[in-house]
Amino acid sequence: MGGLIPTYYLAFLISSFGGLAILYRENNEEETQFLLMNNEFDFYRKMPSLVFIAKFGIAMGLIGTELAGHTDSRFFPIERRQNALVLVNLIAFSCASLAPMINEIDEPTPVVIFMILMLVLLIMTFTFMVPPESPLVNNKKRIQKLKNERRERIKIKHREEKLEKIKAKQQKFKQKKEIKKNGSS
Repeated sequence: MGGLIPTYYLAFLISSFGGLAILYRENNEEETQFLLMNNEFDFYRKMPSLVFIAKFGIAMGLIGTELAGHTDSRFFPIERRQNALVLVNLIAFSCASLAPMINEIDEPTPVVIFMILMLVLLIMTFTFMVPPESPLVNNKKRIQKLKNERRERIKIKHREEKLEKIKAKQQKFKQKKEIKKNGSS
């Protein structure tokens, strides 16, 4: 089972796991106090790996979208594909540019915002349907098929015309031969 929608589900699962782990690490006061008393830097040592997991899920979803946009003509027609992918990147990077501002808010809020966005996007993914193949693609295939059939008919017609010309020449040659035979006898 493959495709874009299962890729999105896996990306949301990975990102949500990373976000929930970050939220747990930030809000677990007993563990935080214990780690701060024993080793001040142990608390922050695990945080980059959790951020990596969350960002890995986000990158997986974005790359899945890019790959589907480039390879599947059901999402973006070939004529508009480049403009559509630029628009997708513009929206993605515009939203990503808000991250430093959100990060400056007090501590649990940025991760809560991240988890709310993950939930909203997951709900949107449940409503996401892969569109049927564009009728333009079918029309293009049909038009190409008709063009090929027309070429074949023209080739057959040219062959028939050549054969008729050859037969006409052969009949003229036979008539001339008969005239020579009749004229010489």
